[in-house]
Amino acid sequence: MAARHHYLPRFLQRRFGCDPADRNTTVVRMDVSTGECRAVHPAKEASLDRYYRLTDNNAKNEDGVEGLLGRIESAAAPAITKVVGSGGEPPEPRKLVGLARFVATLAFRTPDARADLAAADIEFSKLAARQLFSDPAATRRALGPDATYEAVARWQRKLLDGLRDGNITFERDPVREIGMMLRAVEPLTQWLISAAWWELLRAPQGRQFVLSDAPVAHRDPTPPLDGAGAGFNSSPGAMTVLPIDPVVALLIRPAPDGLLNWVARDVGEALVDDLNLLIYAQAGEAVYASSRQILEEVRANARRDPQRVVELRRRRMRVWVGELGPKDAPGQGGVREFTGRNRDGTVTASMRVSAAQEADALRRAI
Repeated sequence: MAARHHYLPRFLQRRFGCDPADRNTTVVRMDVSTGECRAVHPAKEASLDRYYRLTDNNAKNEDGVEGLLGRIESAAAPAITKVVGSGGEPPEPRKLVGLARFVATLAFRTPDARADLAAADIEFSKLAARQLFSDPAATRRALGPDATYEAVARWQRKLLDGLRDGNITFERDPVREIGMMLRAVEPLTQWLISAAWWELLRAPQGRQFVLSDAPVAHRDPTPPLDGAGAGFNSSPGAMTVLPIDPVVALLIRPAPDGLLNWVARDVGEALVDDLNLLIYAQAGEAVYASSRQILEEVRANARRDPQRVVELRRRRMRVWVGELGPKDAPGQGGVREFTGRNRDGTVTASMRVSAAQEADALRRAI
């Protein structure tokens, strides 16, 4: 029974350790807020008490989710060892599926990613409540068949005002967060094994990639909307980076031809520095490497260009809601105003949608 649940797998941490072949190796950890470095053991690092537990504190603890993630890690570990050891040969289909599923879980299981899922879940709950409170029949069912028209209208106004003013709130639900995390894994896995461009990047001799406690880093220089988040497939120009070894990183993009591609290539020092800066900028609390010197070089690069670090910070995905104006014809398409919300705040943007897109959205509306 595991009391500490890891969101950064131990086997991946060990690959960046001082002696990767030693299961008891230490890895050098740098606190990104202070720059403090110290040697830590992967068994105790990047973990939280019963992080994936599905029961409350008074019930029997079952480590089902931790066990599932452990099996996914066990399937991915030999695939990573093979592609690193071969210099970049593509894994066989079954091992590629295991590797893709592992990448997908890493993207959603960190505390920051789970907080984003919780925020999205709350936004969806607010939208559902808004629709429910706007329905007179639903309000009448709650009040009873004898409720007057005036009473129904008064309660509707009260409920909608409470939702708008923040007097009606929704709380995080860890079980729902874990459910959302697991539901998101398979669709992403399917995309990764069917429509992604995988590049295995080999660092030059004497240079190393660093690992962070938020190991999957995204960058999208071509977002579809101002303020949009960055993800695996957020736009044709999106890119995702995951270091899997001090000298090997995965770079994943949407494939231009829409088909699975796998290539391996050597990269120069400049790209290693750029990717390490991205990884550092999107770390939660810490970055890891086999030596203090490697981490201090990355931090020195960050301090030389603090504006660049700000630009590379993680852009959270948003829940976008489009509103029809009083003169808009539902289902006809056109320029629509959208509001996007996440933990960083609210932004607005205009976007043209086709009639087909709008009709489909209206059919699937909450």
